[in-house]
Amino acid sequence: MKLGLLIAIHISLYTGLFWLFPYRELGFALGIGSVMIWISVWDMLTFEIPDSATAMLALLAAAWLWFARPVMIWDHIAGGVIWPLLFWGIAALFERLRGEVGLGFGDVKLMLPIGLLCGALASVHVVLIASLAGVLLMGINGVLRRDRVENQALALGPFLVASGWAVWLALG
Repeated sequence: MKLGLLIAIHISLYTGLFWLFPYRELGFALGIGSVMIWISVWDMLTFEIPDSATAMLALLAAAWLWFARPVMIWDHIAGGVIWPLLFWGIAALFERLRGEVGLGFGDVKLMLPIGLLCGALASVHVVLIASLAGVLLMGINGVLRRDRVENQALALGPFLVASGWAVWLALG
């Protein structure tokens, strides 16, 4: 897929979700959404999530927490700790059992800013939506290509940031 088309699709998706769940702090939404689009496009093209993008998203999430001061701030802080640890444990267990990497460390690190933005409780929805969307896309792709699903590689980052974006906006 051409880079320009890929970026246009992402901008349309993120804009559509923003209009569906209007968020009152436009500056944070533009910054966070832009970095999420960067992460998504890059991961789709390279199967890697840049550490600089994850760090920038984490800084934006921390700034949002500082200025927005959500009611359940401890839930957000816990989300930034618990979810990366859960992902790391799942990745390590999968690699130990299967002898291959199934979940990249970029996805593990990406859960820190997503957990900060959405909180520990709402991040359950992020992971559920991302997982279901990924499985659905793999199934559709497998049917269209008549390929076995287990032979397909899937970048999880785009699904995590898009579902994180939607959940964060819905919480707003």
